[in-house]
Amino acid sequence: TKRGGKIIGFGMRYLMPLFIKKAVGAAYVTNFLKEKYPNTKQSIVASNVNLENFYERSPLLMPLTSKAEIKIGFVGGLTERKGIYTLLKALLICHDQGFGNIKLQLIGGHEDANWREIVVSMGLKESVEFCGLCTKEEVFSFNKRFDIYVQPSHSEGLPRASIEAMACGTPVVASNLPGFRELLHKNDCCAVGDEVQLSKRIIAL
Repeated sequence: TKRGGKIIGFGMRYLMPLFIKKAVGAAYVTNFLKEKYPNTKQSIVASNVNLENFYERSPLLMPLTSKAEIKIGFVGGLTERKGIYTLLKALLICHDQGFGNIKLQLIGGHEDANWREIVVSMGLKESVEFCGLCTKEEVFSFNKRFDIYVQPSHSEGLPRASIEAMACGTPVVASNLPGFRELLHKNDCCAVGDEVQLSKRIIAL
C-alpha cells in the first residue's frame, strides 16, 4: 500500500503462481496454500512454529462456569485485521447472556485504534486487561492459565499463536479461515467478523 506497492502487488498476483509452479521446489505453511499455488517438482508443508514443549492440562472436574473468573486470551497485533473489535463485541454478548465473570486478556501491541478508549465506551473496562508485548516465555505462561484462547482474525496464513495455545492444552476458538480449518474442529470455528457466532462458540466451551 506504500510507494507503488499496489502496482507491484497487481503484477505479482499473476507472476507469483508462475514463479512457484516453475521453482525447483516450494515450502508451504498450510495445505491450502500448497493447493492454491502448486509446484510441479517438489513441495513440502511445514509450519514455522518452534515448540520446545507440549504441556498436559489437568482434566476439568467442574464446568468453567463454576469458576469465579473465566480467562479468555488473545495473542497478536491489536488490530482490526486480527478481529479485536469482533472479539470485544462477542465479549459484550457473553456478558449479556449471563457470563459476566469472563475476563479477556490481550497480549500484543501495534494498535491501529485506541482500544482502551473503545473498551471503556463499551462498558468493558473491568473485564479487559491489556498485557502489552510479552516474551515467548511469558506468552506460554499466559497460555497455560487461559481457559479459552480466541483468535477471530479477518485474514491469516498460519495461525502460530493458536498452535502455541494448543501446545499448552488450551482450547481454541477461531474464525473460519483455511489455516484454522486445518487445525480445529468445525464447531470451534465461526464466520469472519461474526461476533454473535463467536460468542456462541465461547459459551459452548
